[in-house]
Amino acid sequence: MNSNKVLSPQYFSQFTCIGGSCEDTCCAGWRVTIDRKTYKKYQNIKGDQAIKKNVKRVRKNITEHAYAELQLGEKNECKLLTDDGLCGIQVKYGEDFLSHTCSSYPRTVNKVDDSFEKSATVSCPEIARLVLLNPKGIEFDEIHNSEKVLSYNNKIDSKSDVTNPKKYFWDLRIFTIEILQNRDLDISNRLIILGLFYKKLNEIIDNKELSNIPNTIQLFKELMSNKQLNLTEISSDLTVQLDILYEIINKRITSGVSSERYLKCFREMLLGLGYSESISVEELSNNYKDIYNNYYLPFMANNEYILENYLVNYVFKNLFPFGNYTNVFEEYVMLVVHFSLIKTHLIGISGYYKSLNYEIIVAVIQTFSKTVEHNNIYLQQILKMLKNNNYVNLPYMTILVKN
Repeated sequence: MNSNKVLSPQYFSQFTCIGGSCEDTCCAGWRVTIDRKTYKKYQNIKGDQAIKKNVKRVRKNITEHAYAELQLGEKNECKLLTDDGLCGIQVKYGEDFLSHTCSSYPRTVNKVDDSFEKSATVSCPEIARLVLLNPKGIEFDEIHNSEKVLSYNNKIDSKSDVTNPKKYFWDLRIFTIEILQNRDLDISNRLIILGLFYKKLNEIIDNKELSNIPNTIQLFKELMSNKQLNLTEISSDLTVQLDILYEIINKRITSGVSSERYLKCFREMLLGLGYSESISVEELSNNYKDIYNNYYLPFMANNEYILENYLVNYVFKNLFPFGNYTNVFEEYVMLVVHFSLIKTHLIGISGYYKSLNYEIIVAVIQTFSKTVEHNNIYLQQILKMLKNNNYVNLPYMTILVKN
């Protein structure tokens, strides 16, 4: 029997859906698509009016995977949920009757060369706990699996074209994760080093000097091991940082958010920071500094592995640095945006509760991921806004990263 090579973080094999015990609902607030094959199954069920009433054909942009969709209720929840929050379809007919969207979430499958990679998104609370709350950091296992992989989200082929920078995908991925997991540096300095590297890498790719990539990786390794990268002189500008982050967050809120869990986090963040329409940027900056020093830093100083784990999972899941954006530096920019937004939410909320703990952090990152990470239109709007304001450069990314 043929087998597939599968690479996955160790948390992946530990995951089991906790069903009605979960504090969130997978399908709440999202458009839930039904693939053609599953839709046909539903049409063949006799006597179940609930399914026929609440599963409707898509009339525009029809694909095999988006052939129909579930109708949502007043609170943007799936109308086929049971009273205790379980999937009514799975309870009644079994897992084989779930659509591809419902059966695969929160898992992500990618294909890299001839192997498959399985990971998961922290928009699921149970995955968030497994990913974030591991003080040892994320480790990976490669196994041989005879289970047939029917579909995957994205693909990287590093072998087909020697003139493509994807040829160095593995070297770049390994180097990126090594930096992110280097606990001799605080998390902001790890990201700044990555920024220096990806700025240089982008120039190499633009100049079609791909053969310089291995040497550049080696150079950065040597500079880091010899502590020749001077990061102490890099300054921060909190007022600029808050201006940029507020504009990003406001764009998401004004575009409409259906998740009450996220809106609760958002309100708590603003209240924690003492935000009001009349507050000056200087006052807001002073509030931010006080909260950072009094509530955020005392907890996170010994728990930065939480943010490290988030970033490593993001890099692996999104095939960084060849994921959704035009070039490798834009990939880095969006990594920084996610990190900076999460950190700002956590700082504000630590001010609201006058403390931080693991439960709060998991809730914030999970609901942030569900509201932001899964909205590609919004993420592209962020990038466009950053470009229009000439923020897509290393100095501004450093401002976003540093406190």
